[in-house]
Amino acid sequence: MKVLHITPYYAPAWALGGVVRAVSDLAAAQAARGDRVQVLTTDIADLKGGRITVLEEVRDGVEVRRARNAFPLLRGRFNLSTPQGFGALLRAALPQADLIHLHEFRTLEALLALRAKPAAPIILSPHGTLSQITGRSTIKRLWDRLFGRYTAARITGVAALTETERTEVAAAWRTFGLAPPLLRVIPNGVGADVWAGLASPQLGADVAALRARFGIGEVPIVLFLGRLHERKGIQHLIPAFGQALQAGCAAHLLIVGADDGMLGAMQRLVEQERLSAQVTFAGLLEGRERIAALAAAEIFALPAVGEGLSLAALEAAASGCALILTEGCNLPEAAAHGAGMIVARQTDSLAAALRHLLESPTARRQMGAAAQMWAKDAFQWRAIAERMAQFYACAILKRQ
Repeated sequence: MKVLHITPYYAPAWALGGVVRAVSDLAAAQAARGDRVQVLTTDIADLKGGRITVLEEVRDGVEVRRARNAFPLLRGRFNLSTPQGFGALLRAALPQADLIHLHEFRTLEALLALRAKPAAPIILSPHGTLSQITGRSTIKRLWDRLFGRYTAARITGVAALTETERTEVAAAWRTFGLAPPLLRVIPNGVGADVWAGLASPQLGADVAALRARFGIGEVPIVLFLGRLHERKGIQHLIPAFGQALQAGCAAHLLIVGADDGMLGAMQRLVEQERLSAQVTFAGLLEGRERIAALAAAEIFALPAVGEGLSLAALEAAASGCALILTEGCNLPEAAAHGAGMIVARQTDSLAAALRHLLESPTARRQMGAAAQMWAKDAFQWRAIAERMAQFYACAILKRQ
C-alpha cells in the first residue's frame, strides 16, 4: 500500500511531545511491513522555534519531506504552521497515494491537503486533541466554526486511540451536522528502539551513569516523563511527592521533559517544598539516556488531563514501572491489568498512591511485572500497523 502521512511535526522533533513519536513509529512500522510510506511535514524542531535543517531524507525506510515554516516561533509556541511550499509537496505526493493519513484535526497542513481534493480516502488520527477542554479552547472553537464541518465532511474514517476518543469523534461529527465516519480504536505502541534499549547489555551501565550524573543515590526513582505543561499535572505531583517524603518514604523524583512554560514556576515550587535534594529536572532526554531513565524508575506518575493515549505511560509500562495515572490519561486498563493505580488529580490522592507503592516494594514489583506483560501483549507497533492496514482497506472499499 502507498501511504501518505500529513503531520505538522515529525522525528526528530521529540521536544514537541508524544504525537511526534507516535507518528514516526507508526510510519516506520508500516515501512517495515512493506508499504511505501511518505511523510509531508514541516521543519519545526522544538518549542523555541528551532528548525530541522534536512528537508528531504529517508528515515527508517520512510520518505520524509519538510516545508520550512515562515514563522517557526508560531509553530513552536502557538501550534500554528506557516509552511512555505507545502502545496508543491502535495502536488508531487498526492497522485502516488492509495490513502492519506492526517494527524490532528485542526492543522493548516490538513486544510491544504483537503483543498487539493485528493482522490484517495482520508483517515484522521486526532491524537487526543479533538476535545476543546484540553487547551487552546478559544482557538479551537474559532477553528471549528470556520473549518470544522469542511474538514469533517471530507474524512473517510477516524482512528481513535481510546473508547473515550471514539465517543468524542461521534459527538463532534453530530455537532457538525454529519453522520459519524468509519471509526476504529487503534492504540499507540511502544517503539522498537525502546524494546531494544531495554534488552541492551549496556542498560545497567547506562542506568548507573544516569544516577551518577544527577546525583541520585540507591533510592527508588519516581519518574515523570512529559512536557512541563499545566495539563500534564506536574504542579500536583511535586507537593504530593513532598507529602510522601514527610511520611517517611525515601525516594527521588526525576522530572524528564522539555519546558512548555512551567519550568521556572516548578523549580520555585520545589524550593518552597524544600525538595531540592530529592527532585531533579533533567530536561529532555533522548536515546539511551531516555531509556535509562525509564529503566531506572520503579514508579511512573502522570497526573494528566486530556491525554489521547500517553506514549510515556506505555513506555513506562514496557520498562516495568508501576503506574500512577489519573482518569484523564484514558488508560483504565492499567488498573484492570494490575499494572497501576488510577487516582484523582489531587495532591492528597497522589500522595497516598506514592506512599502505598514506596512503602511496599512487593506491591510495586508486582505492578511493574504486570505492566510489562501487558505492554508486550498490547502495544507492539508491528501488530498495530497490521490493524491500521486493515482499517485502511475498509476506508478504500468505502470510498470506491
